[in-house]
Amino acid sequence: MPPRKTSTTGTTTPRSRRKKVIVESEINVPPFFEPVEESSGVGGKTPIVATGEFYPTPRFYRTIALSFLSVAVILILGVFYFTLGKAEINLFLKPKNIKIDFLLGVGDKAEGQNKIPGLVVSTVLNGEKVIPVEASGEDVMGTPSPAVGKVIIYNQTNKDQTLVATTRLLSPDNVLFRMKKNLVVPANGSVESDVYADKPGLGGEIEPTKFSIPGLSLELQKVIFAESKEKMVGGVKVVKKLTEEAINAASDPFVKELVERGKEQMIKINATSSLDSYVFTYTVTSIKTDAKAGQEVANFKITAEVKLTGIFYSSKELNKVLGVNLRSSLNENEVVVGTPSVPQVEFSKIGTAGSAELKVTQEASAQVSYLEDVIDKNKILGQKKAVVEEYFSSLPWIERAEIKLSPSWIMSIPKEMGKVKININQ
Repeated sequence: MPPRKTSTTGTTTPRSRRKKVIVESEINVPPFFEPVEESSGVGGKTPIVATGEFYPTPRFYRTIALSFLSVAVILILGVFYFTLGKAEINLFLKPKNIKIDFLLGVGDKAEGQNKIPGLVVSTVLNGEKVIPVEASGEDVMGTPSPAVGKVIIYNQTNKDQTLVATTRLLSPDNVLFRMKKNLVVPANGSVESDVYADKPGLGGEIEPTKFSIPGLSLELQKVIFAESKEKMVGGVKVVKKLTEEAINAASDPFVKELVERGKEQMIKINATSSLDSYVFTYTVTSIKTDAKAGQEVANFKITAEVKLTGIFYSSKELNKVLGVNLRSSLNENEVVVGTPSVPQVEFSKIGTAGSAELKVTQEASAQVSYLEDVIDKNKILGQKKAVVEEYFSSLPWIERAEIKLSPSWIMSIPKEMGKVKININQ
C-alpha cells in the first residue's frame, strides 16, 4: 500500500485521531439556553455557560394540561349547543273583531254580487177598535147613578123558578138591587142575571157577596138565592175628557196589533221551505178617531189603514253571501274562529219590479293562521331570547309569546328551524 501523503508541514495524522475544531461563534444556542450569570459567594459574577439540556417544571405541565382541558370543554359546549340546543315558543294569538255591513238585493230575478232571489209582496190592512177613556186628573165627577153588575141565581129545588124584571135582591148589609130582565132559573141549576142598585150613588158599589130574594117565602129563600163574583160599579158617573196623549197611546198599540195580524196571514200564504226567512215593513196610510181631544166621552173608536210589505228570502242563499263578504274582510293569513253572530237583517228600501233592498250586518272573531311564511325566520333563528320576544311583541296579531330554551344555560334560539317548536294557543 503506497505511503499516505503528508502535509506541507511534514506531519502525518491518523484519520481516527483527527478532531474537529469547533469555533464557539458557530454554535447556535436557543434563547432559553443563553448563559445566565450567577452571583458568586464574594459578590462577583461567574458566567455559567449553557450545557444544551432542558428541565421543565411542574407548573409548565399544569399550564399545558389546563389549556387542553379548556379547549376540550369549549368543544364539548359547542357540540351541545349545536346538537342539543332546543327552543319551544308558545304564541298566544290576539283575537280580532270583524264586522261586515252590506246591502242585499232581494227579488224575483235578482242575480249578481250581494243579490239573492226572493219574493216581495204587499197588502193593505184595515181595522177599527173601541178604546175606553181612562180617568185622569182633569176628569170631573158627574151625577150619582145606580151601580150595576152581575149575579148568579141558584135554584136548589126540583122545580123551575120564574123571576120577573125588577125582582129584588138584598145584600146582608141591606143594599137593594133589582133584576133587569125576566128569566127562569132551572131546577137544580143556575143562571146569570144583570142587576142594578135600587138607589144611585157610591153606596151601590159593594164588594162580591150573597143576596137573598125577599119576594120568595122564607123556605124558598134558603134554596133559591143569588151571589155576585165581582164588585158592583158605576155608582157615580165620571165625565172623562179625551186627550191627545190618550189618542196617541191607543193608536200605536192598535197599529202594531193590526200589523202582527197581517204578518201572520202573509207568512201563512207566502212562506215556503225555500223562502224560510222574511222581513216586514209597513206604512200607516190613515188613522182616525170618532172623537177629538178635549171631548167628554167614555170611549172612542179608532180606525186605521196600514200598507204592509213582506220580503221573503232563503236563509241558505243569505249564508252564501255572508260567507263571501266575511272572507273578503279578512287579511291573507287570517281565519274566522268560533261561530259568527246571528246576522241582523233590516229593511232598507223598496226597489223596482218587485225587488227590495235589505241591510245586513254580522260580527265575527278572527285570528291569524300559522303558516311557515308568516313568521320571519331571520328574526328568530340564532337570535337572543330578548330580541325574539321583542320581535313577537311587534306583531299585531300576537298577544304575548313565551319562549323556553333548553338546556337552561342557552341564551339564544338555535340556528336550525328543526330545533325550534312553535305552538299556537287560541
